[in-house]
Amino acid sequence: MTFTADEIVQIILNELDDPTNFSLASKRFYAFTQDPYIRACYFLSRYGRIQALYWALGRGRLMNEKVIDTLLSSGAHLSRYLVQCAMHHFYRTAQVPFIKTPWVRSMDLRVFTYFQKIAVDLYGNVPLGKGDDDGSLFESIIKESRFPIEQRSIKWETLRDILEKFKFIPFCHKDAMMANFPLALAIEPRLLPYARENGFHMDHKYRNFVFRKMFEKPAIAFEGRTDEIVRNVQELCRLDPHMFISRTVAAEICMELKTNDAAYNALKRLDKEGLLRGKIESIGLHPIKRADLLEVLASRFAPERLNGVLEYGRSILGLSRNEIEGVLQELAFRCLEIGCKGKLLKKLVELYPFLADAIRERVLKKYKIDLDDLPPWQDEVACSMFEAPLCQDFMVPKMSYFEDSRSTPVTRENGPVIQAQSAVGVEERQATGHVEALATKPAAEDGDDLGHIGQDTLSTMIRKDELAPARGRRRFYDAYASYHDTQGKLTYPADNLAVGRWVRMHFGARSPVTAIFMMHAILNGNSTVMQPFLQYTETHDPANRIPLTLKHFKLLARLGRALAPALFDDIEAGIEFYFGEEDYLTLEELNGNCPRSSSRKRHARIRIKMVTEYTVKTESSPTPPTTQLGSSSAVTAANLPAVTKGKKRPRRSATSSTKSYIVPDSDDEMIADDADVVMHEVHAIAKRRKVESNLQKWIKHLSVLLKEEQKKCKEIKKLAHAACASGTKVRVPKTEFHRSLSQALVRLRKADREKRQQLYGADFPLEDYSSGEEDEYHERTTRPLKRRKNEQPS
Repeated sequence: MTFTADEIVQIILNELDDPTNFSLASKRFYAFTQDPYIRACYFLSRYGRIQALYWALGRGRLMNEKVIDTLLSSGAHLSRYLVQCAMHHFYRTAQVPFIKTPWVRSMDLRVFTYFQKIAVDLYGNVPLGKGDDDGSLFESIIKESRFPIEQRSIKWETLRDILEKFKFIPFCHKDAMMANFPLALAIEPRLLPYARENGFHMDHKYRNFVFRKMFEKPAIAFEGRTDEIVRNVQELCRLDPHMFISRTVAAEICMELKTNDAAYNALKRLDKEGLLRGKIESIGLHPIKRADLLEVLASRFAPERLNGVLEYGRSILGLSRNEIEGVLQELAFRCLEIGCKGKLLKKLVELYPFLADAIRERVLKKYKIDLDDLPPWQDEVACSMFEAPLCQDFMVPKMSYFEDSRSTPVTRENGPVIQAQSAVGVEERQATGHVEALATKPAAEDGDDLGHIGQDTLSTMIRKDELAPARGRRRFYDAYASYHDTQGKLTYPADNLAVGRWVRMHFGARSPVTAIFMMHAILNGNSTVMQPFLQYTETHDPANRIPLTLKHFKLLARLGRALAPALFDDIEAGIEFYFGEEDYLTLEELNGNCPRSSSRKRHARIRIKMVTEYTVKTESSPTPPTTQLGSSSAVTAANLPAVTKGKKRPRRSATSSTKSYIVPDSDDEMIADDADVVMHEVHAIAKRRKVESNLQKWIKHLSVLLKEEQKKCKEIKKLAHAACASGTKVRVPKTEFHRSLSQALVRLRKADREKRQQLYGADFPLEDYSSGEEDEYHERTTRPLKRRKNEQPS
């Protein structure tokens, strides 16, 4: 380093935060750093001409008269505002809140006096009263911006002199004025040329920040407000070609047009005068076409009133009746995947009944899902990203991977591809065409972002800008560049009707269309939207419940997703067990070509099945079927030859708890004895009958499914062990489906055990019907305690 050129040493010095240790490395470096020009170049190259003097004043030991002169002669900017803050800080006459360091107090009084002398030579008398500094004057501009022009205390000439004569500009990034200065320019755009001469650069990130302040609602309405807004927008856009009204701000203005009519009128005037950069032809909004009508009607916030839009299509676009019906059919198909458009579908089907058959055919051909349509369980990423297109939960904000990517497509041979898409992006297409036409700038001109369209009003966003921390104002603005208020703003109408609920009400609980929607809802974790009530209770009619099938659990097992507790509420209540929708629907119904009479046949078949099951099922009812005992021929020994043979009489405790109304010493005693025998024999028949309840069927098949999940987990663990070095401990986490099913089976087995104990008594041996072969059930009994003791080895 001894023979290194001075230019190289200067470059090294400029890269150091604290060059003290570097200057002490050698006598040459020490002598080099004592040069006032080298010190001045260090601050200028490291901090720039605007902030160089601020940082130099904070290094008091490095400052002297020559360094100050060199900084000023080399281009360092000195404003009267910097002098005012330095004098307040040095003499502690007023607090400078954004400076927490000793700053100018580290300077020698002699050097600081010289600094004040130069400032007086440049600007004359420096005002030092409270609220008289230049920064306070600009803050008062922002506070008074909502007042009429004649009521503002700071005039245009005063502001011009502060910038032109006294070279005002924020000198530190920590100063709140650094973020507020663009707002002042929004109020008085004529100041922008003077600010540029002082070194100010209007960053395009401040664009929305500035224009919001221009269109702000005044505290007191006055006549010239619209003219003032138009004049300020014209001046700012003329002075800075990168400044334009984005569609974000234009949408915010339209959202509060009823309360801020001056801003809305100014926006319309700017559009009529051709001063806005949105080009209708370039963004495809003119002329309006058939596809535009469909986009407006399919918006989440479009009302159910269709006559105006359809009449526009007939009279202006010249659409025929068949073309109108085609638009309505496409609209109905679009609404199937928009979860909050149930009211519009209901209205469409009421006005145009042919759409019901079209919807049924569309759902059956396109949206059926089988196991082969899902991603393989080994592909965890594809399984986690999969989302069924129907019955999506529109009330829950979408995850980022649903917004930024597309899920795995589900293909069918007899229909088009089902793309699991997110429902985002179609929520605010209504009434945004005019805003886009007004506020859009073609991206090809300078690559600037056009901005998103939200639901926030202009005043709301201004208040959020003002509540942001002063130092983090710029970062705050960047964070809100893609702001979505999920707490105060809904992405769906508040009075919506879910499409799944409308499907259940229109097509019925036992319909192939409803079954497909139920399947999609379970895959999306939104099964409650399909049921008329959340939990199953005995007071509700089971016929109103959509059947739950084993296929639903197999699909969830393939994706590895958790099971909703509401599913097990139905199972615990004793709902019918089905392997799939084929068990309760006919082949004609599943194919969509069944006649209307088949529905009555199917319901008759279901009623016959329920009556048959009631006559043979005894475990599900706590009381046995009653037998008439009016005649002695009703009960004979020949009727029960195999039942009573070789069996003990039931306990007398069962009959002692029953009240008797038999008259003593009468003929009724004989009849009562016969009735008592019959009742106890019926109980014995119920105990010996091997009838499997619905709950036990669910337990058995879900247990098989759990064993398959355990097998998968073992395979994954085996592969992980093979991929790792020997002796490495590998932990393979269970899937959400595996964990939830394990917990649910414990709950279901406990419920089954309690029901059988309630039916037969606590002393009845518990039989596990959920294990064993597929169709054979074996009675398991415990060995007597005496026998087990005798078998123990001596």
